[in-house]
Amino acid sequence: VKVATVDSNGKAIPGVNIRFSGFDPRNSDASGVATYTVDCGTNGAIAVAHECYDFSPAENSYSNIRGDKEFKFVGKMRTYNIAGSVKDAGGNALSGAVLHVDGKKVKTDGAGNYSFTVNCGWSGKVVPEYELYYFTPKAREYNNVRASVSCQDFTGYKPIVYFKFAEGKVYREGTEETAARSIDAVTNFLRKNPEARVLLEGHTCYIQRRLPNFELGLERAQFVES
Repeated sequence: VKVATVDSNGKAIPGVNIRFSGFDPRNSDASGVATYTVDCGTNGAIAVAHECYDFSPAENSYSNIRGDKEFKFVGKMRTYNIAGSVKDAGGNALSGAVLHVDGKKVKTDGAGNYSFTVNCGWSGKVVPEYELYYFTPKAREYNNVRASVSCQDFTGYKPIVYFKFAEGKVYREGTEETAARSIDAVTNFLRKNPEARVLLEGHTCYIQRRLPNFELGLERAQFVES
């Protein structure tokens, strides 16, 4: 008796668990096949299962076997949904943000939400993109997906660089990564849009006199530019 496990296109599905009456459970081989030798007139049942496929039928019975026989089980791949949102630090939707998924692009809707479907067992990475923003987290990685997941959110931040008090070339302690990611966001935007122009503004507090503050602001803008 031959048991074959295939998809709707007739392609073999290996590794399917097969329970055949009178035999220990076994998996279909690389060709999606398992064979059994039974006595003439045998009766029994066959059941198949796989963590990533639903089969039709999932079980079949046989009776009074009188010769070679084949039972075919057709499996349909299970799919799962991955969903989340892309918003700025104030909770505002970033509509039209792009999520890069395995070379494909998924865009957020008007509310900043996104979703896409993957096959059972999918592994990959989701990377957000929105002009002149950087994100936390930078990306989300998935390994061997076995269920739908939601709340896979990304928070976008506009580029901003913080400097140490009264300094034009030293970042505020603890903000070095923020500064680097901000500058990268602007750099990447300009590389993709060489005709574009951006305005760099250097800001200061009000503690010092007006002219030194102007000079410090200019120094900060020029430092970021460099």
